[in-house]
Amino acid sequence: MPIFYHYNTPGAEVAIWYADEDTAFFQNELKKLNFPSEEGYAVKHPEKRHQWFASRYVLCLLYPEAIALYSERKPYLFNGPAVSFSHSGKTAGVMLGEKAAGLDLQWPDEKLRRISGRYTTPEETERFGIDDELIALTYIWSIKEAVFKYYGTQLTFLRIEITDFSHRDELAEVRISRKGKTARHKVRATSKGNLVIAFVIE
Repeated sequence: MPIFYHYNTPGAEVAIWYADEDTAFFQNELKKLNFPSEEGYAVKHPEKRHQWFASRYVLCLLYPEAIALYSERKPYLFNGPAVSFSHSGKTAGVMLGEKAAGLDLQWPDEKLRRISGRYTTPEETERFGIDDELIALTYIWSIKEAVFKYYGTQLTFLRIEITDFSHRDELAEVRISRKGKTARHKVRATSKGNLVIAFVIE
């Protein structure tokens, strides 16, 4: 299936693909492009291997220069934009950012209810403004995961506070506490069907 979600603004670009093709499709496409895929073949779990190849294929569609710049040490493009990968089920997405990138995709999962104490509080969930608790938790998790990826280290989910969310504007505001300092960010948070898509835009 082609890219079904694309967002492009100065400083950030996001593309998401519903990867219902066989893993071999993405492997063959990357082989044609001479994309370095040794890391993907080393992934043993079939679903994670599929997500690896699908997300790198989306990267090549979004940013063909990645073929020459891609480094296998981490999701990093040497001398290129910041990159963030995300996968959930059969969806695979990529975000490119001018300075940093943080993208998360999340389908609703009952596990999010069971572990909610690790990443949110009842008060935060209640003021989020979505009546369906599981959908609210899916948004909260995805927004915080996107911010976590944006920073990469030294940040726990409970130190990421969602201070405002507009479902109509598809925009969340967050405040983070890290290394004794606070910072604020805006996160685009939308959905396609039940899939929640969140990424840091500033």
